Amino acid sequence: MNTLKAAWILPLLSVGLQLPPDSTETRFGYSGGGGNYSFITRDCSGNAVRATEIPFAASSGSIEQQISDVIWIGARIESFKRKKIREYDQVATYNREIEDFDYVTVDRSTGTVLVSYVALEGKNAGIAAGIMHPTKKFTLGKVSFERNQPCGRVRLGRLDRWHVEGSYGFNTPLVAGGGFIDIGLGYPIDHAGGRIWFGVDTGPYEASGLLVKLNTRIAKGFYLTGTGRLGSAGGVATERAVSVGITYRWKH
Repeated sequence: MNTLKAAWILPLLSVGLQLPPDSTETRFGYSGGGGNYSFITRDCSGNAVRATEIPFAASSGSIEQQISDVIWIGARIESFKRKKIREYDQVATYNREIEDFDYVTVDRSTGTVLVSYVALEGKNAGIAAGIMHPTKKFTLGKVSFERNQPCGRVRLGRLDRWHVEGSYGFNTPLVAGGGFIDIGLGYPIDHAGGRIWFGVDTGPYEASGLLVKLNTRIAKGFYLTGTGRLGSAGGVATERAVSVGITYRWKH
């Protein structure tokens, strides 16, 4: 097993190691959801002549460990399963269902991605960077998972006020929790770390859509998370997604 393949395991090992005294919180999370995205075939004039609607389901398990006041490390397991796709000729007329193979590359689009990352969370800004490692080759729209890919997130502004946040490959679950790329505004909704976020996203969705994220405390240490996504492209059925999850924050 080479270094990159083993990298995602390191955050998990940290829980069992002797951590510095200022590491005071560990977070465990699980979320799941689903929806559909589209692949549009266009003629020479750019008009949509065929649409492929791609339903999917996705889930995610995660762990984060605080190392110091500003340093966090984390790991996630992202599972994605595409269902039978539906093809529409001339966009409006339903044609047929196709099994779990990508419309263009004939690759399977069901797979698992292992993610590891490091985050610096300051008072006025934050940044995270990591690696997405697919356990086998598969595709999501125009994105092919056949080798390691970077992922990251940037925040500007305080979490207890309006702030701007954008990410690539950091939504969870993948696709069900938002597109590969997103940017938007977040705002706190309570004094326990809850917030709501409004923005736009894209990929593997055919077109940009509106995205909402919610994180709110429901009991001591337990937080409810959720996302909703809505958009459309080329006259095909609405590109949409929804997910829900729970996070436990263990302070020690």
